[in-house]
Amino acid sequence: MVASGKTLWQRLSIVHPSLEEDTAEGQRLFREYTHRGYLEKTTPGIADISRGTLVDFFRRLSLLRSSSSPVCRRRDARWMSRSDFQFYQIRDAGSFIQAAWELPFLRTDAIILLPVTRIQESYPLYPVSHSMLDPDLSDPNLEINGFSLEDQFRLFLAAAHLSGLKVGYFLSPLIAPESAVIYRRPEFFLWQKYGRDSENQLSLQKEVSAISNEEYLQTGEYNYSVLHRRVSDAALKARSPLQKDDTVCFNLENGDCREYFADIFLNLQSRYTLDFIFLSLPAGMSSEDAAQTVHLVQNPAKGSLKKYTGWIVDHPVLEYERDFQEITNLFSCRRNAGLPLREDCFHNWFHTLGDLFEINKGKLITYSRTVYLSPDDLELANVLRVYYMTRFSGVARYRRPLLIDDSFLKNPDFRTVQNRIEDVYTRYTDVFEKGNLMKVIADESYAWWIVRERGRILISLITLDQGTDPETVPDIRIDYSEYVNDNKIFTVVEYDFTSVQGSLYLSADNSLLIENLKPGSFRLFSLQ
Repeated sequence: MVASGKTLWQRLSIVHPSLEEDTAEGQRLFREYTHRGYLEKTTPGIADISRGTLVDFFRRLSLLRSSSSPVCRRRDARWMSRSDFQFYQIRDAGSFIQAAWELPFLRTDAIILLPVTRIQESYPLYPVSHSMLDPDLSDPNLEINGFSLEDQFRLFLAAAHLSGLKVGYFLSPLIAPESAVIYRRPEFFLWQKYGRDSENQLSLQKEVSAISNEEYLQTGEYNYSVLHRRVSDAALKARSPLQKDDTVCFNLENGDCREYFADIFLNLQSRYTLDFIFLSLPAGMSSEDAAQTVHLVQNPAKGSLKKYTGWIVDHPVLEYERDFQEITNLFSCRRNAGLPLREDCFHNWFHTLGDLFEINKGKLITYSRTVYLSPDDLELANVLRVYYMTRFSGVARYRRPLLIDDSFLKNPDFRTVQNRIEDVYTRYTDVFEKGNLMKVIADESYAWWIVRERGRILISLITLDQGTDPETVPDIRIDYSEYVNDNKIFTVVEYDFTSVQGSLYLSADNSLLIENLKPGSFRLFSLQ
């Protein structure tokens, strides 16, 4: 019987007893976490926290919370529309246990694990095995104490669920050129032989099988590095017409291959508590082919996936085709799509939100497109403005979830402002979930919009890119008189996000004068 995550953490606390100072620090961090809902130290500080403190912290958390998935009792993937997503590379931490310590510091409520199975070093996103965990992620001290590699992954997943996180998994039809399945199941791929392009696929597949069988008869094992070389020496190559590198793509038009590919996540979910799939499709695939691929892969999997399992589909040219909109539990994203903060792009942003509203009318499970925070944008101020706009423009079904690159985990400046934005947003969650978007205004210098929920008004303002680099932004007066009673005096709390605290003052003339704006800044005004 597989031990539960909670049991594993309690067992770890017995075989790895904490020192007195570790216990004291674990208790302090536990109190901070239960008070705030997260831990506030930035990334450099995380590295200074001892293993004993980590164990004591999660032991305490396991006594208070369940290590089951936060969505395990859900009947569908409706939860995804309220979530935000963070890519998470366990390999950066070195091991499953070390990677667990980052989790209580995250401000998104869902993570996407990049592959944790065996990889070829040059292709970290495209594994050589979809079933065997990578032994490089094991902690030798835990192995000595009887924690298998599978136990260590379950410790990590339990830590994620104890931290309130949903866990997704990165999956792609692309694999590394030394992957076992290429040589064990050559019929799952399209092949070419240099100088003989007209050769039929069946004969090429048989030739690959013959080389694999010969290697096994000679050595008694399948050495896939050797097989890759021998197949290449025979002028054979698995064809990937959409790729410029050596990665190989499954031929998903083959029914058996499609079932095999769909079973990859099913098998992982049957062994580990994974909640959703991030399906990354090849860049050269057309939008029509991408939609067809999702349909093909989902069909064999539908009956076996957990009911709460959602999908995020990553494709560079994905649009709002009806084929995608009708797929159950689907979000889409375009990870190469930047978001310039200009006047025209700002209007397009709200038009897109309006399109989503129309698409999702009458639906329980909504379709949406994520907003990707890209590491290619070198200006942190730009990233933070996009983060702010995503967070404070989403009202009810207008919302677009965030998808945050794992590189931002290493940026303490980003995380500091992220904490402030999230803390302020938490105070007004009800306004955004129950309120209405009343007005949107933009010009070349800035944009602002009003959200109202009964007697509460939120006014968001963001500066826009002007094509030049001005040192100042013109002052602005925002008139909100059409949304209030004439003679009412409002209490205003202004947030500029230099801290989590706002400035308090009164407004009696139904307008706000906003001065001393700087390029790249954003403000929030709460009126009540």
